[in-house]
Amino acid sequence: MLIAGSARDATDPRRPPRRSRPDRAGGVTFQQLQKYERGTNRISASKLYELAQALTASPADFFGDLPGTPDEAWSAETRRLTALAQQPEGARLLTAFDRAPERVKGAVIELVEKVAG
Repeated sequence: MLIAGSARDATDPRRPPRRSRPDRAGGVTFQQLQKYERGTNRISASKLYELAQALTASPADFFGDLPGTPDEAWSAETRRLTALAQQPEGARLLTAFDRAPERVKGAVIELVEKVAG
């Protein structure tokens, strides 16, 4: 997990090291990333968001287990649901559910829970 203020690698070990991807890191050089990690330089929220996007991570991943950050179970559940929403079937289901009248949403949830077992 990449932690703000420390020199740790990206959240997913399958990703290439940051050093090989400075052009994808929101226009930030490797030296700038090192300074951000060490806490030498500060980083704006918008730049942090751009870096997270370039590293295919969540901005929350930069803060690890700091007080007030989501616990690992919550983060894993969020990643799982985000992945589901990015699949065609998940996106269709969420879009249709969002458009459904409020009065039927509970019934739809119950139906899907019964089908899922």
